[in-house]
Parts: sequence; C-alpha cells; structure tokens
Amino acid sequence: MRCPKCGNIQKGTVECTRCGVIFARLREVKRRRKKEAKAALAEKERSAVRRRLTSFFLLCSVLLVCLGALVYLNWGSSDQVVADRAAPKSPAVKRVQQTPSDRSQQELDEENVIDRALAATVTIRTPLGTGSGFFISPDTIVTNRHVVRVDPKQVDKLKSLVAEMETYVSSRAAYLAKRRRVVKAMRAGDRQRQLAEELAAAETKLDEVRQQLDANRTRLRQLDIGVTAADIEVLLENGSNQTPASLEISDNRDLALLTIYSSVEKTINVSCDERRLTTGEKVFALGSPVGLAQTVTSGIFSGYRRNTSTDRLYLQTDAPINPGSSGGPLIDEKGCLQGVNTMIIRNTEGLGFAIPVEAIGEEFPGRL
Repeated sequence: MRCPKCGNIQKGTVECTRCGVIFARLREVKRRRKKEAKAALAEKERSAVRRRLTSFFLLCSVLLVCLGALVYLNWGSSDQVVADRAAPKSPAVKRVQQTPSDRSQQELDEENVIDRALAATVTIRTPLGTGSGFFISPDTIVTNRHVVRVDPKQVDKLKSLVAEMETYVSSRAAYLAKRRRVVKAMRAGDRQRQLAEELAAAETKLDEVRQQLDANRTRLRQLDIGVTAADIEVLLENGSNQTPASLEISDNRDLALLTIYSSVEKTINVSCDERRLTTGEKVFALGSPVGLAQTVTSGIFSGYRRNTSTDRLYLQTDAPINPGSSGGPLIDEKGCLQGVNTMIIRNTEGLGFAIPVEAIGEEFPGRL
C-alpha cells in the first residue's frame, strides 16, 4: 500500500511506518475538508443571493419614495383647483385629543389600586438572593420563609452535588495527567499534535467545572452560616434601605414576618371583610423578579387548590410569578390582599400559586 501523504510503500494498511499518519483518520480529515469546502461554497452563494435581494429591495424602496412624492405633489395641486371652483368651504372639523378624563373610570381605578399596592411592596435582599415582601402594618412586613431561610433539603442537595463534583474533578484530573505524560512521550507528528489539542480542550472544560465547584462551595458555606435579621436588607418604595429589627419564621407555612425600626404610611389593603375570589377574576402579582423592583404582572384566578400531600390550600393563577417575586402580594381588582406569591411549577407556563391571606393570621395571630 502507498501512503497518500508521503508516498511510502508498505504492507500495513493502518498506519504509515515512515510519517506515522493513520490512514483511516487521514481519509476522515479529507472527507471533512471536502464537506467544509462545499458548505463554504454554499454559504458564499447564499450571501450573493442575499446581496442581490438587498439591492433589489433598496431599489424598490427608492422608487416607492419617488412615486409617493410625485403623487403627493399632484394631489395637492388638484385639491387646490377643486377648492377654488367649489361652493363655500364647509366648517373645519376640529380633532379632539383624548385626555385622561376621557378614559374609563375602571382603568383609572385599576391604576390607583396598583399604585397604592406598589407603594406597600418592598424588595428583600439576603446573602441567599433577592425576594419580595409587603407591609401589612406600618412597621411589619410579610414575605416567604424561603426568601429569608434556607430549606434543609436544598442544603443537603447542594452538599451532594459538591461531593459529586469533587469526585469527578479529582478523577478527571488524574486521567488527564496520565494522558499528558503519554502525549509528551509520543513522537512528534500529526497524531501527537491532534492528541495534544484534544487534551488541551479537555483541560479547559475541567477548569470550567472547577470554577462551578468553587461557586457551589462558596454558596454552601453561606447556607451553612444561615441568615439572621442583621443579614437582611429591605429596599422600600422610596429607595431607602432598612435593616429589620426582628425576624419571625412560620413552622407550618412558607411565611415569615419582618419588623423595621421606623414606620411607613402606606400598607397593603387587608381589611376587605374576607372577600373570596371567584374563578375568572383578574388578579395582580407584585414583586421584584430578578431584582427588578416595582414590577406588576396580571392574570386570571383559576381557583383554590389543595395540596393532597400537605392538605394546605393555595390560590392558583396564570399571572407570572417569576424568581424574585416570591413573598410579594397577590391582589384583586379592588386592591384587596388575596395571597402571598410563593411558587410556580417548573417547566410549565401559567401555573402560579399563592398562600391565602388567611394563613398569615393563622401563623402569626394578632399581626394581621
């Protein structure tokens, strides 16, 4: 067999004894280069077609502009002639611009309701992330427990992940070190260069995994320390920051209570005589998704749903409850507090859930 690269004639059909090239891999490289050349040629042809189409559309646009200008000029002069020959001009009709007073009272009431609720909604920042909350009294804020307290199950899950990543990084590093010695001992050539490139790519990926591992270790240390009231920052609607004076955690529901040293004027409307929602009513979810404070989303109330495993009642809505909105208020069109935004079902759309407002009074008697 003749080597297609160096011309060496030999009996072996796997690897050239002179230049060390592997015949099968060389054929694969040639096929790949031929395929890439075809793809490049096709892309070049597509680019040429796009350029021709762009030129064509540009020319059409210029022609349309010129035609429009010509029609406009002719039309204006024709109108002038007709006006001169016609009977006395009819009275001009004055266009009335819509003013805020022309808008429906329902729209104005809805905006006022949302503004009042937003004024009582806050952003809550902790070492764990960002969430939302709202004032139920001048110095008391309601939020979700998971906004200010770590779920032990999440800590255990993160610990398992860190352990798995550490095992992977250790074994992978040992394997790559062994491969590095093998590649270094090889004779210089195409095969050696190819393996060296593959090894470098694998080491780059391993470095990325190491960075993820370091980030998970840092987060795990934060979770182990936990969160106290002193670690929490409350960002009010007026832009000021407050450190809570106290923190209360519910044992039964995903609820928490914060108090601040000062007081505010605007609170969420909780005095609605236990008004219950009916299916199809419009609701609004307020909060700070991904840190964007004073965000409002709207949707429809789907009904009251009971968790069969915990026997706890939730409000279901298709109003988007995004990460960071947890702990914010869910209000109706009258501005009445109906629930506390708490969760969504992952990998679904339009399935958000809130804890009923009655649960606040049950978990924190005398505070609602």
